[in-house]
Amino acid sequence: MISYGYHSKPFPKQSRGKPAAGKSTLLRAICGLLRPKRRTVHFEGRDITGWPADKTASLGIVMVREGRKIFADLTVEENMRLGAYCRNDTDAIEQDLKLMESYFAVLAAKRSAKGSKLSGGQQRRAGEVFGRGLVG
Repeated sequence: MISYGYHSKPFPKQSRGKPAAGKSTLLRAICGLLRPKRRTVHFEGRDITGWPADKTASLGIVMVREGRKIFADLTVEENMRLGAYCRNDTDAIEQDLKLMESYFAVLAAKRSAKGSKLSGGQQRRAGEVFGRGLVG
């Protein structure tokens, strides 16, 4: 739940979809890509305001960009491994890679293919997985 103010109020509905409402800025602050000027960011009872993005990513807080944001010159597997760049748990990373491949079978089939060889839809899906969110 995203809350603001003193009493954990829900994020205002009018800010959810309106252009220039600050949605991306809020998400960047939560992920550690921007430092809030007046507010604080708390996660599981801890103040994480101003933490760098790699440290917030280690908590599982990441921002996945829309579209086909993959590294075209890297293989599908290399792109997936980048999503786990801040993790040290090698066995768990391997399990997560297999899990993602079970969700997205086309990625498993194209594991050694360069990112540039994926179709547009596959690149979008792969960008989500490289998920820089789902593996990390």
